[in-house]
Amino acid sequence: MKVFVTGMGAVTSIGTTVDSMFNGLIENRSGVKTMTDWQQYNGLHSHLGAPVGTYDISKIPRTVRRTMSRMSEMASVATAEALQQSDLRLGQEMKTPRMLL
Repeated sequence: MKVFVTGMGAVTSIGTTVDSMFNGLIENRSGVKTMTDWQQYNGLHSHLGAPVGTYDISKIPRTVRRTMSRMSEMASVATAEALQQSDLRLGQEMKTPRMLL
């Protein structure tokens, strides 16, 4: 079985697109920060996190988006970027078997 990576998508703490994420890696940036708000939680021994900044959710229909968690929104945005990069369209008739991840 052959696997072809046809598109990539990313929503991370160092970039909300593949290009910005790779640039962050090249520039040796870290998305890890001290989360001062977490100090109020007893028993939480680590106050480090990697928060994701703002990302564009305008391509997700509002009717779908209102039931999505933030994590689901990020996964959908990354998937949309990967599909755009790959030139694949949802619902496109495919003549060969493919799996969209």
